[in-house]
Amino acid sequence: HRGVRAVVVVVVVVVVVVVVVGYFVGRRTQGWYLDACVPTSAPLRTACVSVSDDTLPLGTPHAGPPHTQAVNESFVDRWAMRGDSAGDHSPPNTRFPAPTYSLFAFPAEDNFAGVKYPLSWVKGVQSRSTDSHRWLVMVDAAAYVPTQPLDLSQVPVDFVDMSFYKMFGYPTGLGALIMKTSLVPLLRKVFWGGGTVALATSEDNFHVLKCRPSDRLEDGTVAFLDVIAVKHGLNMIHKLGGIRRVQEHVACLTEWLYTHLAALRHSNGAPMLAIFGKHNMPNHRQVQGGIVNFELLKPDGSIFSYKTVEKEAAGAGFHLRTGAECNPGACYNYLGVQESEVESLAGKKEGCEDDVEFIKVQRPVDRGQSGAPRGGGPQVGRGAPGLSAGVARVVEHFRRRVRAGGLGRAHVQGQGGVKAAGGAGVAVAGAGKERG
Repeated sequence: HRGVRAVVVVVVVVVVVVVVVGYFVGRRTQGWYLDACVPTSAPLRTACVSVSDDTLPLGTPHAGPPHTQAVNESFVDRWAMRGDSAGDHSPPNTRFPAPTYSLFAFPAEDNFAGVKYPLSWVKGVQSRSTDSHRWLVMVDAAAYVPTQPLDLSQVPVDFVDMSFYKMFGYPTGLGALIMKTSLVPLLRKVFWGGGTVALATSEDNFHVLKCRPSDRLEDGTVAFLDVIAVKHGLNMIHKLGGIRRVQEHVACLTEWLYTHLAALRHSNGAPMLAIFGKHNMPNHRQVQGGIVNFELLKPDGSIFSYKTVEKEAAGAGFHLRTGAECNPGACYNYLGVQESEVESLAGKKEGCEDDVEFIKVQRPVDRGQSGAPRGGGPQVGRGAPGLSAGVARVVEHFRRRVRAGGLGRAHVQGQGGVKAAGGAGVAVAGAGKERG
């Protein structure tokens, strides 16, 4: 971006937060300490993972498990935006010379319910830096940039990742990590592969990384055939009128869809859906993205089988994304599923594609939160070229099938209640549909 010196690294791994943290790990030999704040997938939460001074490069034993602390949206607002010093902290070990570094990472938009988080956090967190301790900020923009502009001259983020797949629908597995060039000397790779070294030996593990930052960080052969397709994807957005035109188009579709889905009622007056996110807030365009994630409810408040919902939607001619949408933390948070209950499924559940939809819990279930809690759900993908007629078909499908009593054959049962993990969602996002 103009006015910003940055390095663009093409990546084929989506979880670049781990990659960035991995580069910092092992700075012990250089006298650095890292306290990394990386996001969990739960909405309104981030997890702070402290990488202690005795943490060595990957594969090396260390003194114990990393410390984890969860902070919510209100905490970030008090600490970063209003300057509450109660949230400040210092590294537990001060043997190393200043400055020490912290990494605060958060999603610009979460991919489960489409909630958007304030980009003003970037400057707010950076302002907590001191001469001896510096806060760096990483923004996960993978779900944000497909339908909204991100101006790096106004949002001076240190690291930002994005997915071209989520922007265009093609090619799969291709994205980018953008970082400030001034931060490149701080990064120490704890692994290396072909294409990143200028010299290497086999016996002593001697190696010299290439000079250009992008060259030293892109291991293996770059997916050059896929990279060529990015140009055509960017041209497509330009022909549609630019990203702001896409933003307005998606926002209008999302508002229409939410309004009509929220109005659906059973004959007894009970709502047909429990919708997640911040669609009902007065400033919804600022805090809610182009995803409508919901649970389809029966007249008694219990839920329909998400697998049945997916199959019948496919039969009607449109795609629903089902399961936890690769965001289990947000899913469990919205549905009220406890971590211990998820852990009890170890060895029993393989993912959203298996046959485990419900789990039994030994406690009362709050059906008022989102119907009966569950184990998965669907999501519809609409793109920038999407038409209002397509969104209207989604609404009409649920209205007709649910009222006819022909949707879903699963029933809810259990001792004290049944929990599940997942939501039925409609994503009106991007120039292509996501399935990752």
